[in-house]
Amino acid sequence: MSGSRRNSRGAPDRPGRRRAVAAAAGAAVLQFAGAGRAQAPGPGAPANPANTTNPATDTGLIMRPQVQPGDAWVYRRRGAGGERVLRQTVTAVSDGGISLRTEEPGSPDSSVTVHDRQWGLLGSGFNDYRPALAYYSFPLYPGKRWGIDSTVGNFGAGQSGRMRGEGRAIGWEEVTVPAGRFLALRIEVFIETADPGDDKRVLSVREEHWYARAVMRPVRVASVAGLAGEAPAAETVELVSYRLE
Repeated sequence: MSGSRRNSRGAPDRPGRRRAVAAAAGAAVLQFAGAGRAQAPGPGAPANPANTTNPATDTGLIMRPQVQPGDAWVYRRRGAGGERVLRQTVTAVSDGGISLRTEEPGSPDSSVTVHDRQWGLLGSGFNDYRPALAYYSFPLYPGKRWGIDSTVGNFGAGQSGRMRGEGRAIGWEEVTVPAGRFLALRIEVFIETADPGDDKRVLSVREEHWYARAVMRPVRVASVAGLAGEAPAAETVELVSYRLE
């Protein structure tokens, strides 16, 4: 990465800010976490069927997950830059949201993202999102759609931008990943954002999430992201293992 970056508020990083907006959308595949106040099913939501005790066969409403400190997921991430293994651990849960630490085995570095209790992204690195970037909208069920509209601000560069898009739940599918075979709800997410330094540079991101009730997170995410006029980059993230407290 080019441009200066300091680990404190008020540090200038305008080139980094532009990359950060792109990274926030394109790398969003691993920045989802969530839980929050339980929601009543909205208009058009199907009744929850009686089969609600076995997550391996349950196709009822997916309510918000009750994550706990210590819950952990290991993901394998593959893209143009090669393959990486990342471990994500919930370090804190409060009324204000969830803290998620990401580590790479063998590396001393780690990062922390902050999410609301719907797995919406609130903070990542130098970026803040208001309202939270809504990858999901609980309760989830096939056919549900929701809008995405967040302002992303960078406290170092003093810049802000808008991230707009839509999410929709498609249907239930069985998915096999390194962690095993899961019944998952396939979700499509589209996000578009402009570079605040050049509004002609528009980044588009399309993602497919396979969200498994048993895991309380996606077991697979496939994304394609690219700036207008440039070749898009594809990335796939799959669950390798998980532990729920």
